[in-house]
Amino acid sequence: MNALELQAEAEPDSLCRVLNLFALQFLTPHRVQVNQRDDLLDIEVGVDGLSWHRAEVIAQKLRNLVCVGDVSLENMPKMVELAAG
Repeated sequence: MNALELQAEAEPDSLCRVLNLFALQFLTPHRVQVNQRDDLLDIEVGVDGLSWHRAEVIAQKLRNLVCVGDVSLENMPKMVELAAG
């Protein structure tokens, strides 16, 4: 499973803003895990069948949200790895 991991401010609308970006791409996450740590939310969103390029586009959109800090892609093979594989 491919996943995007991010940190967001622990505000009431932060999770909705994050998940809305997936909805706008017509994607339904298979798994969403959220843990609150002080003033931050650790969020992991799992989406199967997501290409690296599309995941990177979503990650950039997430980074543009005011409430979101760090964003990383997990288990996403980059194009270089696919070509070498």
